[in-house]
Amino acid sequence: MEQETKQNNDEKFDYDKSLKKKSDAHMQKIKFVDAWINRPLASLIVKAVFKTRITPNDLTYISGLFGLLGAISFTRGQYLFFIIGAVLAQLSSIVDGADGMLARAKSMGSEYGAHLDLLLDRIIDFFILSGIGLGAAQYFKNPTLALLGIFGAGLYLLQIHLFYLTKSYLNIKDKGDTGEARAILYWLIVVFSVVNRLDIAIYVLLAETIINILWRFVSYIRMKPKP
Repeated sequence: MEQETKQNNDEKFDYDKSLKKKSDAHMQKIKFVDAWINRPLASLIVKAVFKTRITPNDLTYISGLFGLLGAISFTRGQYLFFIIGAVLAQLSSIVDGADGMLARAKSMGSEYGAHLDLLLDRIIDFFILSGIGLGAAQYFKNPTLALLGIFGAGLYLLQIHLFYLTKSYLNIKDKGDTGEARAILYWLIVVFSVVNRLDIAIYVLLAETIINILWRFVSYIRMKPKP
């Protein structure tokens, strides 16, 4: 046991090993935010906890906590809380990247952990996007924004569901490929929060999700049925 502990303590964090394998071709085109900003920041967290007893699942739960606190902040409907919510949401996104990096770096990946990550991601996405709608409705005194925000959150989850359904049909078993797009979404939330235009963020979300859903549906219809 002591020898195993010493071996673990001597092990060094390998950044390249912690990165995901080449992702979906479409996601490769938009991975710049995740690759240039989120992953380097997440690696700092991984380095800090690498030789501790903190597990990838622990980081997943911490990410979820940050996300829920961010969602609550958005619902306050005040500019200061929009900024706080955006920072917490971004911290959630970065820690969310760190859990997978830690799992790969220490060869601790598991099916349970991968699905836990996806499960909490979708829960957090829904609450943050819905929280933005509720907060924007209060701030801009426009109740319709609350409904549009919740509707946009539902459409966002639907587009991700369609993405994974298509992968399932094509027998592509890799998980977590939506991380690149999610990184861009959360940075856009920061930008719209800082400029105090979360109302526009809701309209952009609605437009993007509707276009994406239609594109994925048409793309699937155009696929050749399996023999």
